[in-house]
Amino acid sequence: MNFIPDYSNFPFIWSIPILVTKLLLLP
Repeated sequence: MNFIPDYSNFPFIWSIPILVTKLLLLP
């Protein structure tokens, strides 16, 4: 297992679905 989590990109990657979810939750 050579998988090395890139914690520097983790917040950036997850910010996209979070933003989409927030937009969908807006009235």
